[in-house]
Amino acid sequence: MAGEVDRSVLVRKSPVLDPHGKMLGVIAAFSDVTAHEVAQADCELVDGGRLENVDITRIVIENVDTPVFVRLGDRGNTYGNRDQKAPVGKLKNVCVRDVVAEVTIEDRAKATEAPYKGLKVDTTPGVTDKEKSKAGPIMITGIPGHPIENVVLENVTISYPGHGNAADAKRDVPEDLDRYPEQFFFGVLPAWGAYIRHAKNIEFKNVQLTLRGTDERQQIVLEDVEGFVQH
Repeated sequence: MAGEVDRSVLVRKSPVLDPHGKMLGVIAAFSDVTAHEVAQADCELVDGGRLENVDITRIVIENVDTPVFVRLGDRGNTYGNRDQKAPVGKLKNVCVRDVVAEVTIEDRAKATEAPYKGLKVDTTPGVTDKEKSKAGPIMITGIPGHPIENVVLENVTISYPGHGNAADAKRDVPEDLDRYPEQFFFGVLPAWGAYIRHAKNIEFKNVQLTLRGTDERQQIVLEDVEGFVQH
């Protein structure tokens, strides 16, 4: 599908393309993607291509780790030509509306080993400690020089467990440009509600983010963001 555009994709009352509701852009281009009543709001693009005009609506989520994850990366797989790297793609025009979610912390007993290269939690706590990092905020992140553009969250209500400390609030988040896109690979984030980086024109309309516990991190952290509006 490389070089072509798949238009007008509709998904309704479905877990979408995997059990977490992720929409994965690979080397193709997707335009006008609409998803109603799905399991989770994830848009990930790491192997070139384009993903644009995405409309995700009417989601009720319980026991979720990261309610909204929008990621543009640079893994660059070409799936057949190992000598050539795919260019960085484009991810823009994403609207997520009418969402109610409760974010929870995964059971520590289940976090004995990270699902990436066999890394153990006790040897790489900043990257793979899923007890904290799986309880993630909204995450919208592109890469340097390639921002995610035009993302709107509207009528979104999310409850978080909290428990972040002062050290978490000061943590530098790795870019991980060429890594597979999973939120918890970035480790504990410096925000409990929303972490936005390398992005342009982000709008929060009636977005209610609340804590069930205490947290020493900021509600929203912006890094390299041009144009953020909250009302």
